[in-house]
Amino acid sequence: AAVYIQVDKKFWNRLNVNGGARFEYFSVNGSDTIIRPVFRFGASSRLWKEGYLRASIGEGFRFPSIAERYIFTTVGGLPIVPNVDIQPERSWAVEVGLMQGIKIGKFLGYLDIAGFYQYYSNFVEFTAGNFAAPGASLPLAFKSLNTGDSRVYGADISLIGNGEFTPWFAMNVL
Repeated sequence: AAVYIQVDKKFWNRLNVNGGARFEYFSVNGSDTIIRPVFRFGASSRLWKEGYLRASIGEGFRFPSIAERYIFTTVGGLPIVPNVDIQPERSWAVEVGLMQGIKIGKFLGYLDIAGFYQYYSNFVEFTAGNFAAPGASLPLAFKSLNTGDSRVYGADISLIGNGEFTPWFAMNVL
């Protein structure tokens, strides 16, 4: 179960600020119970005509699935084994971006360039290894494991819009 609230506020017809919180409740068989708040904040500002700066920071939380913790099965002859000790995955992320409106002939759209950084603790990865049960025909099995801390960072460039470049070539970019 989860409850979510978000607040949005506009200032001076140029700045939009928002924030939110989600309170999550997980319980499996009444023994594995976690209540976890997750927060996010963001802002965007018009810098000039059709030019916008945006930034956000937020948390993430993923409770292991019942399949990851308790189910033994095989797929294509390969065993998938449970991991009752797997811990929830937590993360936080930050992003900063610049979006600029563009017009080229009959093409109208936005060019968006952003940089991001994401940090995970207790990162969960589906891993192949020597996890098979004793007496199994193959020692190889798959299992979800906490692999420790992980970082993901990079940049993203996108172009969205629509227009017509020539009378015979129409373009819609979504």
